[in-house]
Amino acid sequence: MMKRRLRSHFVILLTVLCLGVLYTLFFLTVKPVIFGLNILNRERTGANSPLFLNAVEQRQDGVNKITGTTKDIDSKLRQRSDRIEFRIFKESGDHLMYLYDLFLTSLPWESNPSNLAEFREKLLNHTNSTFQDEFVLTHRNVRVGDRLPYSFTNTRPDNKTFFYKLSKKFIKDDVPPISPLSGKRFKRCSVVGNSGILSNSKCGKEIDQSDYVIRSNFPPIRPHAADAGWKTNITTMNPSIIQRRFKNLKTKEATISFVNATGDYYGVLWLPCVASTAMIGLCLKAKHTLDNYGVRNPETSIANPLHYLAILDFWKERKMTEFLSTGFFMTHLALTMCEETHLYGFWPFPYRVPDRVTDTGTNTMRKVKYHYFDKIGSSKAHSMNDEFSVLLQMHVLGLLKLHVRDCDV
Repeated sequence: MMKRRLRSHFVILLTVLCLGVLYTLFFLTVKPVIFGLNILNRERTGANSPLFLNAVEQRQDGVNKITGTTKDIDSKLRQRSDRIEFRIFKESGDHLMYLYDLFLTSLPWESNPSNLAEFREKLLNHTNSTFQDEFVLTHRNVRVGDRLPYSFTNTRPDNKTFFYKLSKKFIKDDVPPISPLSGKRFKRCSVVGNSGILSNSKCGKEIDQSDYVIRSNFPPIRPHAADAGWKTNITTMNPSIIQRRFKNLKTKEATISFVNATGDYYGVLWLPCVASTAMIGLCLKAKHTLDNYGVRNPETSIANPLHYLAILDFWKERKMTEFLSTGFFMTHLALTMCEETHLYGFWPFPYRVPDRVTDTGTNTMRKVKYHYFDKIGSSKAHSMNDEFSVLLQMHVLGLLKLHVRDCDV
């Protein structure tokens, strides 16, 4: 399955780079190298809305501001130590990853506020809500007796609908009056994914310089601070983590271990409790455990399944039908409240391109773990390749910046 997707992505990206990156690198024109990326990808990703097409036109008009001239690009490329080295590839997927890496690292990037504003408007119009106010349950968006659909259980193909009815006790004990992020705005935000591409990256210092940092699925902080940073402002935690790492909180030892583990986190702990009928009890147990032990920082907040389903529907209209990963979903939070959004640890492939290779082309690709902090295998619950193709387009449009190389020490 992955090989078929990689071949499809390879054909698309190779065509794009022939029109864009390679065209510019050989100094044949001063047109933007990103011309045509979104038009060629729109059938694959469903990104054929006016947002993507208009943004391409805007960038054609603003070549010097957005992408620079061929002289600027030539100056940047002269700084690359491997510009005259050659890499030998055995698989088409390796070619694809090399072209992705080349595209993301060889060209100047600049945020595009007008494209970002248009994306925010489209997202707001579709969901009829602001991300900061609606991504968690509050007294403003739910009340006693409401029946909430489970966000994950109800996305399965069996067409059954399951609801969680909100009790008076639930509203009183587990739902805050307002969202902890209501009205908040930040200059630079970093969303830290869990890809093994972060291993030995030394990106921790760069990540921690952000004004706001979002992390997914409760990654261990202390052992990996040099690569992934210390700073935490919002961290998500799927209930499966309680199963896998803390033995369902069935023993006192596991419970203490869980409570102590939260000591490295600050800000908000985002819990998708109303996601699965099988997990809601365990998720609420985790929240109540932290409440009972007096843990107030991080502050626990329960995800709003209605808002998640609204974002999912936004992308279903654009032909992305798979269950959205937490990292992809949280990227939207950053896009709605940050002037600049930077993504680290978003790389869905099992290999990466080393910064340098030998003259013989050996050691061309380097293995990448699924997670930088454990040995868990890849998940089939999400379409990471499709999500990455969208993030790549967002990078081109100046909505966010994807970081796929090691950082300066």
